[in-house]
Amino acid sequence: MGNSKVAIQKIYSEKTEFVIIGLTGRTGSGCTTAAQILSLDYDQIGTDFESTVQNNEDRRNRIISSYAKENWKKFKVIEVRNIITSFILEENFDMLISFIGTELNTSISGDNIRDELLRNSKDIESEFNSMHSLRISMKDIFEKNPTNQTSLLEQNDVYEFYFSMLPEFSKNLRSELMKINRDLYYKLFQAVGRNIRKSGHPYKVEFDQSKINILPQRINKLIKILRQRNLTENTGVRVVIDSLKNPYEISFFKDRYASFYAIAMHCDNNDRCDRLISKVKLSSDDIHRIDKEEFTSKTTIEEQFYLQNIPMCYENSDIHLNNINDPLGDYVSLKRNLVKYVTLIMHPGIIAPTHIERVMNIAYTAKVNSSCLSRKVGAVVTDSNFVTLSIGWNSAPEGQVGCNYRNIEDLCKRANKNDYSKFEIENREFREKVSEINELIKESELHGRLYSYCFKDIYNKKNQVHTRSLHAEENAFLQLIKSGSSFVKDAKLFTSASPCVLCSKKAYQLGIDEIYYIDQYPDISEDHILNQGENKPKLIRFNGIIGSSYHKLYSPIIPYKDELILMLEK
Repeated sequence: MGNSKVAIQKIYSEKTEFVIIGLTGRTGSGCTTAAQILSLDYDQIGTDFESTVQNNEDRRNRIISSYAKENWKKFKVIEVRNIITSFILEENFDMLISFIGTELNTSISGDNIRDELLRNSKDIESEFNSMHSLRISMKDIFEKNPTNQTSLLEQNDVYEFYFSMLPEFSKNLRSELMKINRDLYYKLFQAVGRNIRKSGHPYKVEFDQSKINILPQRINKLIKILRQRNLTENTGVRVVIDSLKNPYEISFFKDRYASFYAIAMHCDNNDRCDRLISKVKLSSDDIHRIDKEEFTSKTTIEEQFYLQNIPMCYENSDIHLNNINDPLGDYVSLKRNLVKYVTLIMHPGIIAPTHIERVMNIAYTAKVNSSCLSRKVGAVVTDSNFVTLSIGWNSAPEGQVGCNYRNIEDLCKRANKNDYSKFEIENREFREKVSEINELIKESELHGRLYSYCFKDIYNKKNQVHTRSLHAEENAFLQLIKSGSSFVKDAKLFTSASPCVLCSKKAYQLGIDEIYYIDQYPDISEDHILNQGENKPKLIRFNGIIGSSYHKLYSPIIPYKDELILMLEK
């Protein structure tokens, strides 16, 4: 084999050998299904790519299928629920029973929980105690070897505990809890997960900012264990984490690994609820409680560090997949997409992006121009052939100063008056509120930052009319008019967040045919505006790669022509 050929193989083998995927999504959206698919060998997945070639999608599929057959390697699954179980096992069985009986707001007392568990399985307490002892011994190994330079024997013990014994026990515990009450398991693990992020302890609720990364840190220890085994067994490390529910967990891995990709799993809400009711046997009330936990609105700033926050996880994701109710059955569409994006991770640029990915990434890039202090949104309008007609982002009207350039101190001093409205400068009630806020600000705690403020938050948080900014979709629509473009039939709107009620009405009036979006805007726009009348636009959730990963995975490392020449070198 020629030297160049060896070098090519080395470059791509390194991308194949170390990959970390973090799945995120609502309960029932398909994270576990995706993890199970990734854990299979390629011939077990059954992607069922069509052999006939009729269009560019078929051509892409043929390229992906050919490469995956030769280079696919299955993933090792790390389930976050098992990590949570490892924290539970650091305390004794009585602590678990007491926490369930006193803290979970159930109608079942601690004594009754113990009786029910032992009635269903007489071995569960002894099994727990045995695993508790093992967990403590594993903890001793890590404390003795903080850099993970454990002996081969200890490595094997740790590996066996985390990747064999712990998943099996966690599965048994889940089964026994669900026998008592279908929702009890979810209540327990959501409460314990929240406490771990908050305090580093399964049953303590006092916030300790030094512990906010303790959950991803433990996951990372398992990744390091796998890497150590890789050194001795010469096997790759391909990990899928099922699943991350807090955006700072995603940031933790992004900051540490260039080979980490967050995949957001989406699912039609009706399909998702049907699955949870029919397969998991949860009630509608159970699902509502779980959803509320995953979409809880923050009441204090510190809560963002430990509460589940699926919308923010979606915003931080690299790849978005729709787990649709597949007419082909057996999750064929999901399998095809997973194989496609893992193949692009292994070999960037092996296929080109779709029109939908290309345009959505223009919208995604446009949003960074936004002057909004909270949510930045970008939007693009195209014709029926995906040709870009206009671009917009949420910002103050042209000629007015963006919110990110204004600050509360200037307003209080009446400095730079052109930056502020007559209302802000002269309205007594508004100025009193601003002064109260300004008096609480300590410059030493801002470390050089100016305190910009959101007008709507001070004046009327709930009324969209009072926001200073035009929405991204509004701006894109207005750009059409300013440029003199005539609106065309079957136009498409791409937006990083689905349109609110106000923008939905405008899109409907303009005759937009399809609306592609990444994040769901939390209002009634779909049911109240878009899903009625004779000219309903089709609302389509984006499926594909977004942000910096778009360039990373669609940019070839080596021009493909050169790569082929080098591969055939004698």
